[in-house]
Amino acid sequence: MTEDGNRLGLKILSIALAIGLWLGVSLEKPGDRSQRVVEASVTYNAPPELILLDPVSKVEVRLQGSEETVRTLNPQMVGVLLDLRDASEGDLEVRVGPENVFAPEGTEVVSITPSQLRLAFDRVDTWFLPVREDLQGEPAAGARLLSYTSSPDQVAATGPESILKTFTFVTTEPIQLDTHALSFDETVSIRAPNPLISIQPSRVKVRVELELPEPNSSSIPDPLPEVDSRT
Repeated sequence: MTEDGNRLGLKILSIALAIGLWLGVSLEKPGDRSQRVVEASVTYNAPPELILLDPVSKVEVRLQGSEETVRTLNPQMVGVLLDLRDASEGDLEVRVGPENVFAPEGTEVVSITPSQLRLAFDRVDTWFLPVREDLQGEPAAGARLLSYTSSPDQVAATGPESILKTFTFVTTEPIQLDTHALSFDETVSIRAPNPLISIQPSRVKVRVELELPEPNSSSIPDPLPEVDSRT
């Protein structure tokens, strides 16, 4: 074989090897790549003067990576962050894309469900609402309820303005009277009227005044008649 023929053969062999390597890399086996759906928590970066009325707490994220990476994936390391600092009061439609997902290195986002969120923002406000005591049962030993007061007698309720408008007072947790015959003090929590409303202070002291009944005069024996010592 001539020298030119040897060179041509080497070129053909080199090209064949290059094609073989390219095919080996590009045509991966199905088992080399794997997918997994993870339920990811959604975090909202919103203006402090606004509050989400009905936030979507989780979305499903489909991730792809090597079989080993996906198999050992910790779902707690996957989340979604939405930057809504430019949001305003009212309804808003937000797209959730791969750029909003943080996930372990070596994985890529295939899809997000749902990929569109309809959100509603309301303005945050603080109202001072009176406290209503929730007394239950009857005092023991026939005692009579005289009065009851809370300290403080009103609390600060902070939350969405549209929800605060629907409440005129807040209520304490139940206070049982049937274990008391004398006046007493009890510190109890305030029931938040809505999960989006926070209460400060969250506990108040309730003073309950009770009075025991007067002794029954019919049960007291009549005094003995006086005896005239002169007779």
